Amino acid sequence: PLNIESPRWDEHDGINLGGWGLFVKTEDMAKLGQLMLQNGMWNGKQLLPEGWIEEASALHVPCCPANTRPDEIEKNNYTEENCDYIYGYGYQLWRGRNNSFRADGLQGQFILVFPDLDTVVITTAKVAQNQDLLNAIWEGLYPGLL
Repeated sequence: PLNIESPRWDEHDGINLGGWGLFVKTEDMAKLGQLMLQNGMWNGKQLLPEGWIEEASALHVPCCPANTRPDEIEKNNYTEENCDYIYGYGYQLWRGRNNSFRADGLQGQFILVFPDLDTVVITTAKVAQNQDLLNAIWEGLYPGLL
């Protein structure tokens, strides 16, 4: 129903990996983000169960940045103002600042959903640290969306 052309999802032994390895065009990432923003509704049809996106994007697993133990968060000066990974994880979706959530891809491929602003932001990048790109979005782009 989203008219996503030529998607590819990595498999192992014929089983879809599910949590990573999806390859789609930037505009198709935007469609997925819009589907999430609309709580599973697309062109007037409920494609995902009502309430599923809210449940999937809610905090289910507390976490911290990669390669960081919980006891190292304070030592590394990670705060809610500089580290989105502190906000935790849902069902294949990361929580973020200002009631946002996102799908993370390798090296800065993001589908960011800002429900309170009725906005989806897509990035296709190649960065060494995803958090650097997220910080640039929060500091440079987000204020202009308010």
